[in-house]
Amino acid sequence: KENWTKLTNEELAKQTGTSERTIKRHAKKMKLPHKTGHEHYERTIPVTPEEQVKMDAELRVKKQEEVAVKDKYKILLAENELLKKTIEAVKIIKPVETYTIPIHKPEGGNEATAVVLMSDVHYGETVKKSEVMGLNEYNPDIARQRCDEFFKHSLRIINVLSKEIPIKNMVLGLLGDFINNMMFEDAIESNALSPMDEVIKVQSSIASGIEYYLKMSEMNLTIVCCRGNHSRITKKPRISGAQGHSLEYLMYHNLAIYFEKEPRVKFLIPDSYLVYVKVYDQTLAFHHGEAVRYLGGIGGLTIPMNKAIAQWENGRHAEIYISGHFHQRTDGGNFIVNGSIVGYNAYAIATKCRFEKPQQVMFLMDKKRGKTILAPILFNV
Repeated sequence: KENWTKLTNEELAKQTGTSERTIKRHAKKMKLPHKTGHEHYERTIPVTPEEQVKMDAELRVKKQEEVAVKDKYKILLAENELLKKTIEAVKIIKPVETYTIPIHKPEGGNEATAVVLMSDVHYGETVKKSEVMGLNEYNPDIARQRCDEFFKHSLRIINVLSKEIPIKNMVLGLLGDFINNMMFEDAIESNALSPMDEVIKVQSSIASGIEYYLKMSEMNLTIVCCRGNHSRITKKPRISGAQGHSLEYLMYHNLAIYFEKEPRVKFLIPDSYLVYVKVYDQTLAFHHGEAVRYLGGIGGLTIPMNKAIAQWENGRHAEIYISGHFHQRTDGGNFIVNGSIVGYNAYAIATKCRFEKPQQVMFLMDKKRGKTILAPILFNV
């Protein structure tokens, strides 16, 4: 009791051989005055309620200040850790070093062949904007404009590519369905031209385009001719002797006769469905596409096309199979499907074909690397 205000609870506990908790318990029983912290009391008289309230308030302020200091300390510790990591990162980071990439020079001795695809013109068909939600319009006048643009735009792309690699030869794939014909009932309603007039008109466009290539370039042209299913004159398709019932087969021979004295032009007009053309060390197989059974499955053209290719490969190998017919530009790796010049029409809506703008396809066959750049040929009309 004598040392209560002179010593701290810790010191009293050591001297009495007890704990601070025991010291506090005895002090309470003895009704000794309350201590604030470890300070010594200079008086032994009891603390009044007013003084106790004041002391408690001071103690609360002190505790709040201590909590604030601890929070600030935590923030400073976190900032300190961040600074340490930043300093370590700065030590690791070194100045950026660059090197000079040599200017590209075309490879000596290499060359490429342009493969340009034209199909599904349906020259005499009429497509009204009102029938296709304003997504397309087509008639013989637009057909001629798109055919003209096809030849101009394809050559423009070739001229750009030829700045990097010599392009001395072109394979022009005429893949069929150049006419719409009146074989189908819908065509009777939508055709603006008779079948013979269609042949005459589209034949003129193709011949004019070939002459444009010859005049505006020095390339040699190999023209591969595939008949389409719209050009037949029979109600049902013929398997054997189909070429004898195709208006396009006749058109191709007329074109071949027209250019027979041109040394830079060679026509390939087979009787078979598939046309095989060797380009450097790879073989391309051309066909129209109607032999592939596709009814709009979820997997798209990939599954039916690869099933057909697997069967054809049993007879003769080709690295790339090329077709039209489906009006859907597709690069399947081992096959390429051309778009269409006619574009989106009422039939496409009825059969739930995906929308595609009118377009054709061309690609390069690099002598060393095979198929490289594949580009769409687009139209302004």
